[in-house]
Amino acid sequence: LNDAFIESDEYAVIELLNVSGANVANGNYHTVHLLDDDAKAPTANNALAINLLSSYRNGASGTNSAEIVAYDKNTKRMWVVNSIAGNINIVNFANPVAPVLFSTIDILPLGGINSIAIKDGVIAAAIENTNKLLPGKVVFFDADGNVLKQIDAGVLPDMVGISPDGKYVASGSYDGTARV
Repeated sequence: LNDAFIESDEYAVIELLNVSGANVANGNYHTVHLLDDDAKAPTANNALAINLLSSYRNGASGTNSAEIVAYDKNTKRMWVVNSIAGNINIVNFANPVAPVLFSTIDILPLGGINSIAIKDGVIAAAIENTNKLLPGKVVFFDADGNVLKQIDAGVLPDMVGISPDGKYVASGSYDGTARV
């Protein structure tokens, strides 16, 4: 405390042995919080300025939604899930001021779209079965929207994520299963 080196609070585990003249509850191991008063909380300010650059309407009125959006930095494309229309729109976002529809993937033959994730030009989509009581799947697409592969997932897969190194895909499902 009160030193010139700024560090954050820390925790230490202490084991008390051969205690005499005191009563130690809950065993000999105790966690101690070491509060460092060097690091001060930041002061709030209005330095962040956010302005709308553009927008993209995902489908015709009454059949449009943009529930889930993911961006692929390699192709400069946005993948926009439209759960009402049952599709994924791939939007050219090379010029962010003027996004343009590249193509549309009809998801309805596969089921219902619940989540997407992108890593290095590969898109993973969590898709529920057309019969919501049966297991869904994770479908992999290339950057142009072509199906690469499908794997089984639990009932109503509701999320999908790709590890930072691109080696693993994780999916969580309504039936309480998480798959990698």
